[in-house]
Amino acid sequence: TEEGPRVESDNTFGLKKLGGHSERALQKVSRALIQDSAFDIASFVATGFGKRFAKLELSAFTTGDGIGKPTGFTVDTQVGKTTAANNKIDPDEVMDLFFSLKAEYRGNAIWQMNDAVLCEVAKLKDGAGRYIWQLALAPGKPDTILGRPVVANSAMATIARSAKVMAFGDFSYYWIVDRGVPVVQRLVELYAANGQDGFLQEKRTDGRLMVPEAIKLMVMAA
Repeated sequence: TEEGPRVESDNTFGLKKLGGHSERALQKVSRALIQDSAFDIASFVATGFGKRFAKLELSAFTTGDGIGKPTGFTVDTQVGKTTAANNKIDPDEVMDLFFSLKAEYRGNAIWQMNDAVLCEVAKLKDGAGRYIWQLALAPGKPDTILGRPVVANSAMATIARSAKVMAFGDFSYYWIVDRGVPVVQRLVELYAANGQDGFLQEKRTDGRLMVPEAIKLMVMAA
């Protein structure tokens, strides 16, 4: 075999583009409030912008359609399990979703679902009457389902017909790119006639799942 022909591997390569979609936030604050405040208004506003952007990005990275926003992981992800009912999840279906993901991705995989779905899954038991949900044994450690960490994602869908309610996979294959560093810009003159200062923050970001088979979805029956 040392002198035999070298067979080309079955890997294929393509091109996926990551751009830079803009997200913006503008807050106007009265000059009187700025003068009378006992704390730094600019820092307070910047913290609020950070929370707002975090919610915006969570939604976009989860369900974004790629038009003026990132493409969420639920858009390109493969369906691993479709439930038998459209209003409940069976513990065996959670097991089916687990094993629908290839073993090479399971070692680094996590679960994602919203709190309402998480509450339903936490009540599920296996055939021996044991909960499939396991609480963390030590502070700072995540709760687990079938040995893999669980992360609450408020942007995931709740239980309904055809809803994508649960994701399981290796999210390191979802790539996020940030263009530049977001900076809060203070607009002093623009709103001066109204006795206000403006605070503007803008950020450019994009995200895309690079390997669709790295994450699998549970979809409710239609």
